Amino acid sequence: MMSFETQIGAMGARLSVRRLLLLSASVAALSGSAYAQTPAPAEPAQTARITTSGGSGLEQVVVTARRRSERLQTVPVAITALSTKELERKGITSTNDLARAVPSLTVGGQTRNNSQFYLRGQTPGVINQGVHNPASVVAYYLEVPTLTSGPGVFFDMASVDILKGPQGTLFGRNTTGGAILFTPQKPKNDYSGYITGRVGNFAAKELEGAINLGLIPEKLTVRVSGATARRDGFTTNVTTGQKLDDRHYDSYRVSIDAHPTEEIDNLFVVDGRQINQQGTSSIPYEFNSNAALGTLPLPPPLNVPFTFGGTKPSIFCLQGGKAGYSFGSLCPAGGLGGALVAGIKAGGFSFYSDADLNKILANQRKLGPRQFASDGIFMDQERTTNVTNITTWNITPDILVKNIAGYRFNRVNQASDFAGTNIPIIRNINGAADYGEDALEQLSEEFQVQGTTLNSKLKYIVGAYYEHATPGGDTYSNAFQFGPPIEFKAANPAGYAYLLNANNSIQRHAFNDSSTSVFVHGEYDLASVLPGLKFAGGARYNWDSNYARVTKFLSDGVTCAPNPVTGVTAVPCSLHQAGSFEAPTWSAVLSDQINSNWLAYASASRGYKSGGNNLPSPQDAAGNYIYATFKPEYITAYEVGSKNDYHLWDTQARSNISLFYDNYRDIQVSYATIASGQLASIVRNAPTATIEGAELEQVLLPIHNLTIGGYVSWLHAVFGAGSVLDGISVKDRQLPYSPIFKYGATATYTIPLGENYGALALTANWARQNHYMTADPLDPVDFFKGYDVVNLRADWTNIYNKPLDFSLVVNNLMDKTYASGGYPIYGLAGFNSRIYGEPRMILGQLTFRWGPNAKW
Repeated sequence: MMSFETQIGAMGARLSVRRLLLLSASVAALSGSAYAQTPAPAEPAQTARITTSGGSGLEQVVVTARRRSERLQTVPVAITALSTKELERKGITSTNDLARAVPSLTVGGQTRNNSQFYLRGQTPGVINQGVHNPASVVAYYLEVPTLTSGPGVFFDMASVDILKGPQGTLFGRNTTGGAILFTPQKPKNDYSGYITGRVGNFAAKELEGAINLGLIPEKLTVRVSGATARRDGFTTNVTTGQKLDDRHYDSYRVSIDAHPTEEIDNLFVVDGRQINQQGTSSIPYEFNSNAALGTLPLPPPLNVPFTFGGTKPSIFCLQGGKAGYSFGSLCPAGGLGGALVAGIKAGGFSFYSDADLNKILANQRKLGPRQFASDGIFMDQERTTNVTNITTWNITPDILVKNIAGYRFNRVNQASDFAGTNIPIIRNINGAADYGEDALEQLSEEFQVQGTTLNSKLKYIVGAYYEHATPGGDTYSNAFQFGPPIEFKAANPAGYAYLLNANNSIQRHAFNDSSTSVFVHGEYDLASVLPGLKFAGGARYNWDSNYARVTKFLSDGVTCAPNPVTGVTAVPCSLHQAGSFEAPTWSAVLSDQINSNWLAYASASRGYKSGGNNLPSPQDAAGNYIYATFKPEYITAYEVGSKNDYHLWDTQARSNISLFYDNYRDIQVSYATIASGQLASIVRNAPTATIEGAELEQVLLPIHNLTIGGYVSWLHAVFGAGSVLDGISVKDRQLPYSPIFKYGATATYTIPLGENYGALALTANWARQNHYMTADPLDPVDFFKGYDVVNLRADWTNIYNKPLDFSLVVNNLMDKTYASGGYPIYGLAGFNSRIYGEPRMILGQLTFRWGPNAKW
């Protein structure tokens, strides 16, 4: 590599005002590189990921961030690229684990199979059942938007690339936050494969493998891979004995790559996953007695409120009294009339008594985070099928036509207790034979023309994208909403059953969404003006339409649900909303390849995410629906960055740094509320927000066989003036799930054991995530605490010079307990529950390989 002095000398004659902006982005990354001595290496190949071995050099990675293969260090986009080896070293076995490896990325969710990506302050889409609104950060599997989430995804994976900032001019779905690209291994021209077995604590048993068949060399290759896992849960429901937070999945993938001619390639991939698990635990964390859940529909001025907790008469006495049930000393004397008079006199009703709620919390403190008490039955079923066909045709050396057709199907059926208590506060009670509570069937088509012209100075891509999504069939949710305490069952079993039924809600969901866009993107080489200077830009126009419907039933599946207090049908049987949206997006990047090892760039881009529907939506005092729809959101993003490989004395080093500022408008903020008498997740538009931050990813090779990598990110993402959620101003509040600081480091030391014994690689991985805000501004505990996670790994490869590897993996070495998600709806619905991360996990792994380079 060129020394820093040599770099400066070579640049001296061509520095100009035009370059000052680009060079300023590199100062921080280059402050320590003034002692480089080694000449630059040759450029790597552009068609595959290249991983250097034995710590002898920096890993050179090829990415497709601009829909063509390019070396990561030459792409003027902020990217975290994780190769197969990086995924292993960092202990990434689920999409939730990505948060430990990527700056400015947080992964939340209400279940362990439902990863919601928050990147640079950008948020997921609507998570209500029956409504389809894509996230700001879109996951792509083989270049097709997909619901890639949870465990059972990373088997036989070639790479995962996280692209930061708006990507709306080059990728299928319009986005404001970024894209995550999952790319599995492609078939190869040989007979090869591997099989890996793992065993560990919590009775973990996993099996993964792949078989590669070069059926007709250079013409037809096939790769078949799969993974299966069984693991006991680490959280016990002491009431039922269920072991929750287990793993039970089976995944498969079949890839067929055909080359009928030298110019045409067709990759056809079918993959799927079946999940059949006990489910995800929810641990009660705090209750809000004062949370207002509604008002009795009585003539003014008798608008009597009822709250989540307190010491007022129980609202269940009012419900039971209407039907003639008596609950003894739990209720005021006099049946319905006595309960109504007592509530009016007391100024309202309580759903639950403070004594009951305090008892639950006291008991939970004794149980700790790995146990809880709920008489609910948990279940988690999921079925996924994906079909992808990618055809490329090199019409001429300068023109390539590409077609990407995708089919995605995902159906989820769950039973869970959101609050995690013996009181059925909010429970999903779907059964194993039900249709499922959520589903997505998506068809997509993308056509591209890529090429070069003007003596190869201009590289361009033009294309069109279409996507259509429905549930693919009826989906239902069956839930208890604020059911009675268990004491009512002991007092009157028949009355308790009536109260459960009165607070039961069954809904059928439907949606029909489509997205169409046309796009153009180009990169022009300005070497004639200044060697190494390039300009890239793109534009896209998007048309989106969506329709959603929710039909509400009683338990018999026929009658519209009446109000449980008055008996009057307060909402129509069917609610539906529709909307259409369109907007342009664009991007512009000026980059300077100062030399083969140093890139600086400055960019500006505009992102857009379509608006959508809230079903069900809240009602005002007059019974009119409010917030039934929400507007699109927009972002204008500015970034400067530097990517530099250099030497620090005799240490090889890489510094990738980016500084960004985003102007965010009409932000779609998802939060929980009471709508049509039940808990619902809705989206509101906050007027403005500003996002500014910095990210540094660093690699050092200080001595032979030792590689040290790390990252740090700073993120200041706050709501602007006029931002109000649930009546509370959130101006200057950090955006949800966006920690201000994140850090991480990985060190791998490889010990050669001799030609006949193989090699031993020791890896330590540490990640620190500081505390971050929830979406509930009314909660006094409105944040998740920060935490550290340390993972260790030892890999003995080529044991006794054979294609046999053994690994010992310890994740969460210190057995830290930390919240990774949950239902933080204290101010909005009266409770806050937590989902906790995995405890210490220990796995032993044995891998057997075969193929041309695997000799016995």
